[in-house]
Amino acid sequence: MNRHSTAASDRGLQAERTTLAWTRTAFALLVNGVLLTLKDTQGADGPAGLIPAGLAGAAASC
Repeated sequence: MNRHSTAASDRGLQAERTTLAWTRTAFALLVNGVLLTLKDTQGADGPAGLIPAGLAGAAASC
């Protein structure tokens, strides 16, 4: 396969790759929020310790 045929077959896939990248990023933020929540609920920080987890969850939902 040469370079020109590969470029022609990839036409239009940029948007799909961008969407997949944002989906992976949102999923990573969500997982980090869950891990922070699990960690902070076992600690003695009280409700103030859940602020980073809430921020990560809010960022993932955008």
